[in-house]
Amino acid sequence: MNITLNLAPETGLEQALKNAGIDNPASVTKLAVNGRLYRRDFRYICENMAETLQEIDMSGALLENNILTGHAFENCSALNSVIFPDSLVGIGQRAFFDCNSLTSVTIPASTVDLEITDIIVEIWAFSGCPNLRAINVHPDNPVYSSEDGILYNREKTELIVIPRGWQGDYVIPPSVVEIGWYAFQECKGLTSIMLNHDLPCHTSEDGVLFNKDKTEVRVYPEGRRGEYVVPDSVVEFHLHAFSCCIGLTSIFIPVSVVDMGTSANDIFEKSISYVSEDGEKFWSEENIIEKEERAFRCCSALTSIIAHPDHPLYASEDGVLFSKDKTELLFYPKGRQGDYVIPSSVVKIGNCAFLECTGLTSVTFPESVTHVGREAFHDCTGLKSISIPDSMTFFPSFEGCTALTSVSIPNLVTEIDAITFDKCTGLTSVIISASVERIGGFAFRGCTGLTSVLIPDSVVRIERYAFEGCTGLTSITIPVATVEISKGAFKNCSACFTVHPDNPVYYSDGSRQTLKVKNACGKAGNLDWNLTDGVLTISGDGAIPDNNDLHYEFSGKKRLPWYHFRNSVKSLVFKGNISNRSIDTFSKYKNLSSVTFEEFTVPYFKDNSLKINDIINRVFQGYTDSDVWNIDNWFATLMPRMLQEYKRKTYYRPRGMSHEERDEILDRMIFCFSEMPRKTDNETNKQKAHREKMKKEGFALLCKYFEQLHY
Repeated sequence: MNITLNLAPETGLEQALKNAGIDNPASVTKLAVNGRLYRRDFRYICENMAETLQEIDMSGALLENNILTGHAFENCSALNSVIFPDSLVGIGQRAFFDCNSLTSVTIPASTVDLEITDIIVEIWAFSGCPNLRAINVHPDNPVYSSEDGILYNREKTELIVIPRGWQGDYVIPPSVVEIGWYAFQECKGLTSIMLNHDLPCHTSEDGVLFNKDKTEVRVYPEGRRGEYVVPDSVVEFHLHAFSCCIGLTSIFIPVSVVDMGTSANDIFEKSISYVSEDGEKFWSEENIIEKEERAFRCCSALTSIIAHPDHPLYASEDGVLFSKDKTELLFYPKGRQGDYVIPSSVVKIGNCAFLECTGLTSVTFPESVTHVGREAFHDCTGLKSISIPDSMTFFPSFEGCTALTSVSIPNLVTEIDAITFDKCTGLTSVIISASVERIGGFAFRGCTGLTSVLIPDSVVRIERYAFEGCTGLTSITIPVATVEISKGAFKNCSACFTVHPDNPVYYSDGSRQTLKVKNACGKAGNLDWNLTDGVLTISGDGAIPDNNDLHYEFSGKKRLPWYHFRNSVKSLVFKGNISNRSIDTFSKYKNLSSVTFEEFTVPYFKDNSLKINDIINRVFQGYTDSDVWNIDNWFATLMPRMLQEYKRKTYYRPRGMSHEERDEILDRMIFCFSEMPRKTDNETNKQKAHREKMKKEGFALLCKYFEQLHY
């Protein structure tokens, strides 16, 4: 269906489609829009029209700040034609990410409005567009130009980017003296880079791009086929020099190479930070990435890495790369097929060593291995069996190994770490040894093939989402020692629970479909405590004991006796003359909604640092000492909530401003204040700059909005 929409100031795209009699947005294949488009409109397109919308004409549209928002058309797989408005100033990051059908785009000339002299194009706006063969630029654009669909600066002295769908060889034009950082990335059809003139920083040989003196491999064409012998002059590989070279089958590394992947800064990769109920991270948010693990990432045809026999740092055996003394396995070629026995000399398996090795079918560990790096075996989708000796005291992670059918945890293993078998959909049998005390978060998430699992009596703790989505589980038995089952541990599991009758915390109801928490009571120092129907009452005269004075231990740490009931506590009641009430912050009590003293009840603010005395101060004076000393954190914590309530409960708006515009401004304020968290010790310059930027924008919007507001 082909349709043109004229958007009124207060009418979003969704409502405009309904007004036009279109109840099924997926029926629209060609769309022309006149009027203002907001971020929510692009979100609506991505959620409802991604697989069907083929063409969009925005020539009559008005964009916020004349910038196409980031992720605007992300995953719109059918989109093959886009017309931008002439007023376009910028394109946000990943705006067209994974638009697989997009073959060409035209960047318009910059606007003629005062002080608008350029157009900001984030190169990653077109990341993941494998069929994009041409980025054309209007001839009047003052900043950019194009030739044969390749993006250059205005003077054609800098090569900015080659479209990802480029096929064949590329000859660098004589005018080019500078090459952009990501100029050739994701160009899987690029077979050769040729340079026929002198450049100050680059040279080429045999279709490969080097630095001027040929001591560094800068870019190896991703589509180049066959073997490659690195020249003896090369000392290092540039970051991503061989990344995703899908045609590379074998590489020879000479003695001269001492660095496989460098950059001006340390190499970091962001990864998901799984956090336990205690606020402890299973791994750090920023992990330093060893250079070897990214050197040949995504080289799916690579079967052999050969290091020169006299190389001072590396050794190879059967095409696998090791450290010189063969105590560390660094990289297993992704194109290899079949079983593999790790040599007995290996003590350590490096990060990502076997990552995405889909042809690996079986792996055998020697007794010598004492460490397995992060993501070492992730997404080995062809891996069917693993053999781990009984002497190992830990169990490696096999996340995404969908062909794995059965595993047995050795007797010396005490913990199954987070995401160990996450998304192992083929897993049908797991034997957990009687030594295991903790099952980590997401450990068996999405293991849909599991029909039963025997949790041994040794298990004390099952962390959050450990068995989430294990839809095949029919029965689960909770042993007597398991006193900590975290949020969502068995989410989306239809299993029937059986609980040991002597378990001090849990029991199952008549239907056995859910776990329930027992009412409990006891003493803590001189105080009595009682938990009944979600109400924790602490009574008596005296102080709440310091954790260090307790004999009660939970997961190896001294805890107050009611700690392992924390997910069931909905309200907290203090009775009597209880001193030292700020010792236990109750910040981990996720469902706590109120705190009651004998005189009054106050709502509970779920700040990680907020203590009971802080709550009282906020009630009587509006703020507490922690708010004063961490005012940025106060704004980041409370302002988003206050603005959300203001948006939901009031209809006030500045004169001349529509409700839609009001909500857009309030949403932006909420976002800005949410993005300015407390400064951390390891804060990077980029994170600091972002925090300061959000702070300035949030306060500027807040002042401007309420300055214009007339009640």
